[in-house]
Amino acid sequence: MLDRIDHVGIACHDLTDKIAFYESVFDLTVMSREVNKEQGVREAMLRIAAAPGGSSWIQLLEPLAPDTPVGRFLARRQRRAGMDQPPRSVWPAAAPRSAPFLGRTRRRWSATSPMK
Repeated sequence: MLDRIDHVGIACHDLTDKIAFYESVFDLTVMSREVNKEQGVREAMLRIAAAPGGSSWIQLLEPLAPDTPVGRFLARRQRRAGMDQPPRSVWPAAAPRSAPFLGRTRRRWSATSPMK
């Protein structure tokens, strides 16, 4: 049985802005920050919650340079709608399984017309 997810990594262009967003919107706290030169990122770990198996985390990753793996990842996805933006809705953790789906539905996207 799955009792926790260790962490979810989220690539971002500006670590300071994303930290402020997650602190203000989700009331999360940065537990550690570090520069990982080997992976070419500046990172911050935000604790989500404790579970029976241990804590779960959000790992925010900002590239140190455009030619790093995270830098290339962001460059490839730079023009896609919704990337590096706050989510439109969040599935509440306490919502019953019968609750209506609150997330986005699949939509087509093209380079000439943004998602609506």
